[in-house]
Amino acid sequence: MPHERATRPRPVLAIDAGNTRIKWGLHDGEGWRRRGHVPTTGAARLARTFAGLPPLALAIVSNVAGARVRAELARVLPRGVPVRWLASAAAQSGVRNSYAHPRRLGCDRWAALIAARRLAGGAAAVVVNAGTALTVDALSADGVFAGGII
Repeated sequence: MPHERATRPRPVLAIDAGNTRIKWGLHDGEGWRRRGHVPTTGAARLARTFAGLPPLALAIVSNVAGARVRAELARVLPRGVPVRWLASAAAQSGVRNSYAHPRRLGCDRWAALIAARRLAGGAAAVVVNAGTALTVDALSADGVFAGGII
């Protein structure tokens, strides 16, 4: 019987474009294999870095830095890689958004609420993010985003 080599899944590129920095990481299903950051104004510098990555399964992007940064990121991402641009919604993955206009909640905060829901196992949670801005968001035990502050 010939020896079969186990194939590893292609890694996922996660990008968080914030007001000050663009942070990125390469996750292979087991852990973060590479990480880095550039100033938000330096998105074009990621072209060389991303060109040196192994073949990707997917790129997931959270962008609160605006349309110009979104366009620059779209330009530097490896060609042919599916891209999921995060966006806040009325409801997703067991979390309901209490905003009258759900898309007004930053997609980074929305993603953090969804992650908190999963990590807290259905318990109420307070989600605190400390970046350029400090945000504090409340998530009820039944998955309702009750609001927060920046």
